[in-house]
Amino acid sequence: MFFIGLIFQLLFNVLRLFFIGYIIRLIFRNTTYGRIALVLITGYQIFIYVSNIGTLTLLFDLIASFMSLILYVVVYDFKNIKRPRKLKGLDSRFRTLYSEKVFFFLLSSVTWLIAIMTHLLLVLDVWLLIILAIINIVSFLMLQRYKSERVFLLLGKHERTLYEYAIPKKVYSYSPKEFFPSDAYILDYVAILYEPNVKTHIYALPVDGINDNLLQHAKKVDIPYDDINHLKKYQFVSITVKNKTLRVKRLK
Repeated sequence: MFFIGLIFQLLFNVLRLFFIGYIIRLIFRNTTYGRIALVLITGYQIFIYVSNIGTLTLLFDLIASFMSLILYVVVYDFKNIKRPRKLKGLDSRFRTLYSEKVFFFLLSSVTWLIAIMTHLLLVLDVWLLIILAIINIVSFLMLQRYKSERVFLLLGKHERTLYEYAIPKKVYSYSPKEFFPSDAYILDYVAILYEPNVKTHIYALPVDGINDNLLQHAKKVDIPYDDINHLKKYQFVSITVKNKTLRVKRLK
């Protein structure tokens, strides 16, 4: 039973550390920041283990930090590792808000189940459970910032027009092929627009004279902010709207 308890404790530490990277990703809306945090934690654990006489506890902490980093990379970076991008603009699929909420529910459920089993077998420090609860609550609140999600298509080379697409409910990921049925064009994923309660994924197609049949499921809308009109191919930016003020940050 003691050995089983150690396994559960290792899994609990892995998921607890993963949650640190996860919440940093939510707060800063950037996967890289969460990865950097876990790399720093792993580096710290290596330093502690090397600079001290290796104990089983330090070894478990080191293994847990490595496993949490690997888990984070698999969850958020695996598609880029599995399929290197040969063409810019090729990787344009995104995870939906629904997917993020389902993942959070599953992650939290598994983590708490393992935490309870570990506590029953070995007795966890109460402060670890309190920190986990706080991280869970903050993560949940962060996921509730946006009530709806949509897609914008910025179309045209000389005169730009904006079209809006609704995202179907209960889909885990979405790509241009699902709302723009044509293999003759490559849509560039150029921005994410964060407005109060609304998250918008923006694609660009700087081509004139598109067949109207390709836009039959779209709704033509006015360009809400001038910054959208100046988005470029092969760039990826985040646009945050707060108190009617725009903050543009280039991510790629």
